[in-house]
Amino acid sequence: YKAPTRRTVQRQLKRLHNNHEQILLTELKYIDALAVTTDLWSDKKVNSYMCLTGHYINSDSKLTSKVLSFTIFPERHTGEHISYTIKKQLKRLQVYEKTNVITCDGASNMKKSFNTLKPKRLQCLGHKLHLVVCNALCLWVKDQQLSESSTTGEENNESFHDVNTNNTNDSHNFDNAYSTVDDETSNDGPDIMDDEDSSTDKDSDVPDNSSETSDLINENWEEDVSEDILSITCVQQLLKFELNRDEWEILEHVNEVLESFSEATKLISGKKYSTIGLGLFSITSLKEKLEERSGKYEIDELKDLLLNQLINYFENDSDQYELLKRYAFYDPLGFGVLDRVDRTKIEREIKKLHSEYMASSTSPNSFVFGFATTAKSKPKSNLLQGFLSSLGKRRPGIIKEGTNLSLTDELSIYRSLAMQEFNDIIADSKEYDPFAFWNLHSQKLKFLSVLARKHLIVPSTSVPSESTFSIASYLGRKERNRLTPENLCRLVFLKDKVTKKM
Repeated sequence: YKAPTRRTVQRQLKRLHNNHEQILLTELKYIDALAVTTDLWSDKKVNSYMCLTGHYINSDSKLTSKVLSFTIFPERHTGEHISYTIKKQLKRLQVYEKTNVITCDGASNMKKSFNTLKPKRLQCLGHKLHLVVCNALCLWVKDQQLSESSTTGEENNESFHDVNTNNTNDSHNFDNAYSTVDDETSNDGPDIMDDEDSSTDKDSDVPDNSSETSDLINENWEEDVSEDILSITCVQQLLKFELNRDEWEILEHVNEVLESFSEATKLISGKKYSTIGLGLFSITSLKEKLEERSGKYEIDELKDLLLNQLINYFENDSDQYELLKRYAFYDPLGFGVLDRVDRTKIEREIKKLHSEYMASSTSPNSFVFGFATTAKSKPKSNLLQGFLSSLGKRRPGIIKEGTNLSLTDELSIYRSLAMQEFNDIIADSKEYDPFAFWNLHSQKLKFLSVLARKHLIVPSTSVPSESTFSIASYLGRKERNRLTPENLCRLVFLKDKVTKKM
């Protein structure tokens, strides 16, 4: 066996990339709508890249997610350059006009890029939840505080790690003191020796071991003192990090409150299922949880801090929050948490859209979802039911198979079916799958089902793009330091296409 050369591998990689790009182009021709996520990333060599992931309903009525583009981004990360690159890549794939929403982070340059882009911007809900927690708990550290804490930490580390140095200095001081005593003794020595010459003649024959004795005493003293100082210093340093009972209780309260935030982040970070309805459901449920009172001061204070930030980042950002509710309307789980005002507002927008579509049609018969008389049973005269029917809030009694309903009837039926689906999911008697719901009822809710296919594909987070960067980081690890940025882009693009076929 003879291994292929580097040039052969590069040539085959380029060929494979071109083939799968053509396959992707062909597949994207037959889709009606596309949702995109995007983000920027830099590798260890400070090479910047832009990722675009696409999300759409395939011919089997299943949600499909693929990397549309993974390209080098050598320009400055300005809004103009970001906008130009996004538009260029989507037009190259002939899907720019089909793209309705792009999910991304909330960076200022990313926001600015949408000034010249046709698709709407949806800010990643995962990033927003992160901001809610960080600002509520004051986890942002200012530069001045950071430098002060770093200095303090360095001082503590120096005092902790330089124990041996201090011990050596202490020993050195002891030696100096010992030498000083000797010097003082030697200075007074002549007077003493003059007085005691006769008495020390016999002692002069005895060998002088005073230096060995002093060294032995010095070594033992130094070892004992070093151990004592080290143990005392370690205990003192460790005691600084010891948590008392009150602090442990605070941590338990924080963990209890933030657990729901952690689970919500996991829930909305999926790539293989619709997350736009889950996003609104998670935010609404978190708000209800934070509004509940526990009777414990610390927990309620923490909930208030989080609630204020949750309202600030979601409800006060009215444009983004309205966009989220508009797209979550077609998910039974999202529909169930909308209030009556929001539902009525969105239904009014749907009716307006339907009227515009009908007006643009050349003939009523060309519209497959056209109006038709709904076959109803004739119930007994009832003033309440008559009033509800006039408002379009009464569900038709009997529907013949293959009958085209009016939009008013479709909305009425959807309200009932969506709430039933919502209750079944909450009761855990039914698995969450909004696409299965619409596949089941698409024949009755023809116009709404088309709108649902366009709205449910929107991801509520930019996780698909960020997870692609994890793949890129692994592919470009240090063992592959000779991998060029161009080949890295090709490998990342092929990752979710070649793997599925193998």
